[in-house]
Order: sequence, then structure tokens, then C-alpha cells
Amino acid sequence: MPFAKNDPNINRNGRPQKGESWAEIIREVAEETDEVTGAQYKYLVTKKLFKIALKGNISAIKEIGDRIDGKSRITGVSYDSRGIAVPEITVLSKEAKDNLEKIYSK
Repeated sequence: MPFAKNDPNINRNGRPQKGESWAEIIREVAEETDEVTGAQYKYLVTKKLFKIALKGNISAIKEIGDRIDGKSRITGVSYDSRGIAVPEITVLSKEAKDNLEKIYSK
């Protein structure tokens, strides 16, 4: 859909300037060192995430799984005996993806 003149949804400020986006600021702060422990913030946050996951927090467990193995993708839908749709989920590790690439690149 082309832009309409005077469309109120247009971002008139454009993209954030270099160094001002959330991602850039978070990356910068993650590399900083905590004055008390001497550890990088990204390390401390990762440790905290694992502690939360060990208490059974499903969101933390999912985040760790997504970061290690990649996000799972719904590949199809099956139906149970009652006719209710059940998503089929396939998760491939990096090693499995690499093996598949080797097999199919021949």
C-alpha cells in the first residue's frame, strides 16, 4: 500500500540515529562490568535467567531453549480423536541442521 499524503501513521522522525536504538544501547550496556562483582552484565543476567528457570518458570525455560536451540516452528497440524487441532512442532539443533545441509547439498 503506497503512502498517503499526511498519513498520521507515518514515522516522521525516521529510524533512530546510530547509537540510539534499543538494541544498540542494550548491547553496549551488556558489555559493561558490574562494579561489585567484576562480571559483565550479560553474564549476570544469564545467570539470573538460569536461576529463575531452575525454579520452574516456563518463560525462562523457553527463553533459554530458544537461545540455545533456536525457536521451534509449527510445521503442520494434526487432529486428535476429538477433532481438535494439535500443532506439530519440530525443533532442530544446529548440529541437526548442519547434518541436513550436508545430506541435501550433495
